[in-house]
Amino acid sequence: MKKIFFPLFAAILAAWLAFPPSAPALAAEVETLHVCSWEEYANEDLFLNEQGEVALDEEDPESLRVQNFVTWYKANYGKDVNIEYTTKGTCEDMYNDVLIAKAAGNRTPYDLICPSDYMIQKMIREDMLEPISYEKIPNYTAYASNYIKSVYEDEANAVNGKRLSEYAVGYMWGTMGLFYNADNVALSDMQTWMAVFNVLYDNRITIKDSVRDTYFLGLAVVYRDELNAWGDKYESGECTLAEYRAALSEICNRTDDESLTKVAETLAYVKKIMFGFELDNGKNDMLAGKIDVNFAWSGDAACYINEANEEGGRLAYAVPREGSNVWFDGWVMPKGANTELAEAFINYMCLPEVAVMNMDAVGYTSVVSGNAENSTMLDYIRDWYMDEEGDIEVDLSYFFGDIPEARFTTNEDSYRPLYAQYSDEETINRCVMMVDFGDRTAQLNNMWSKVKSGSFPTLIVLLSIVGAAALGGIIYLIVYFAKRHLPKGAVMIRRG
Repeated sequence: MKKIFFPLFAAILAAWLAFPPSAPALAAEVETLHVCSWEEYANEDLFLNEQGEVALDEEDPESLRVQNFVTWYKANYGKDVNIEYTTKGTCEDMYNDVLIAKAAGNRTPYDLICPSDYMIQKMIREDMLEPISYEKIPNYTAYASNYIKSVYEDEANAVNGKRLSEYAVGYMWGTMGLFYNADNVALSDMQTWMAVFNVLYDNRITIKDSVRDTYFLGLAVVYRDELNAWGDKYESGECTLAEYRAALSEICNRTDDESLTKVAETLAYVKKIMFGFELDNGKNDMLAGKIDVNFAWSGDAACYINEANEEGGRLAYAVPREGSNVWFDGWVMPKGANTELAEAFINYMCLPEVAVMNMDAVGYTSVVSGNAENSTMLDYIRDWYMDEEGDIEVDLSYFFGDIPEARFTTNEDSYRPLYAQYSDEETINRCVMMVDFGDRTAQLNNMWSKVKSGSFPTLIVLLSIVGAAALGGIIYLIVYFAKRHLPKGAVMIRRG
C-alpha cells in the first residue's frame, strides 16, 4: 500500500505545485474603478451607496428609481466592481495628479477624469489620453444631444488634427454670462459686457477669479465693436452662421501681445470699480444682497434662480449680445487606465435616468437629451418648467431634436432659470468654445498675476513715463522763456 500511496501523493503534490489553481478559482478578485471629478458634481448615491436602487426623491413613491452603478455593472457585465471616487477643485489638480504619476513611471492614479474642454485639448496635445471606443458606450451614442456631438466632432476644436470626440465624451455643458438681481438691474443693461463699466453698478459686480474666464470677459470688452459688427453681418444675412462663428472663435481666442496688453488695461480698471474677484461666492453674495451682478457660469445661475424663486426673489441670467463662451466638461481616460471599467462607467452615466439624477443633484446641464424611445430627460424638463397657460414660447429643438415636445410654453418665473440652463438657439449661435492657450499659457498667467497684484501693464508704465517726461519738458520751457522775458530786477514767485 505504501509503495502505491507515497508515489501517488508525490505526483499529485508535484502537479499542484506546477499548476496551482487560478486566482478566480481561489477567490474572485474584485476590480476597482478610480474616478476623479469636480467637487459636488454628481449624485454620489448613484455609485457610493450600497448595492440597490436609488430614488430621485426618497419621499415620493412615484419618483424615478434606477440601479446604482455597482448593481448595474453586475447585472450587465456579470462581475463585481468597487469604485473609488475622488474630487478636485480645478482641472489643473486633476492634470497634475496624472502628470506626476506619468513622470514617476507609475500607473495613472485615475481610470477616468472629468476636466473641462481646454484641459482635454491640452492632454490630447501631450498624448496623455486613451482613445474612446464608442461601441463600448452605446448609451452616449443613443442619448447624447446631437448638438453636443457636433461640437466634439467640430474640426475647429481639434488639436493637432485630432478631434475631441476621439478622446472625450461630454458630461455637462453651459455658457458664461451675467447673473443679476432682476429687481435692481435692467435686462437691457445686461445685454452687453460693457455692464462691468456701468456706473449704476459700481462696487456691485463680481467677476471670476479665473484667468481663462476673466480673460474672455476682457477680450469681449476690448473687441466689442468687432464682435458686434460680425453680429450685424450675420443678422443681415451678409455672412453664414459658420462664417460668423469662425470669426467669433478667432476673436475670442486671441492671445497676441497687443490683446494681452489691452485686456490687462481693461481688467486693471474693472478691478478698481468692482466689488471683488470670486470663484464660488458670487451666488452667495447675490443672495445676501452684497452685489447685483455676477459674471457667472450658467449652471450656478440656474441653481440660485430656482432657489430665489422659492423665496420670492427675482434673479436672472443674460448672455450679452457681443457673444460668449460655451464650455464643456467631459470624461477622458488617462494613458494606462482600465478602459473596460472606465467606458462602462461612462455608459452608465449616459443613461437618461441617471443623467436626470445627476442634473437634479448638481443643477448643471447634462449633455444627455434622450431620444424618441427614452424621453426621460425632456419629460423632466417639461415637468419642471412647462406652464400650459404661460405666454412665453420655448423651442429647445436644437438640443432635444426636432420633435413637438421640445416646444412648449412657460411663464416668466420659470423662464428665467430655464434660459440659464438651456439658452435659446439664437444665444447658443453666438457662443464659442475657448481653446487651450498652448504655448501662450505662461504669458497669460503672467498678465493675470500683474492684474491681481495691482502691477501696471507695461504699456501703462511706458505711457506714464513718457507723459511725465513730456510734462517736465513743458514746465522747463515755460520757466525758461518766462525768465528770459521778465523785466530786469523782477523776482519769480514759486508756490509752496
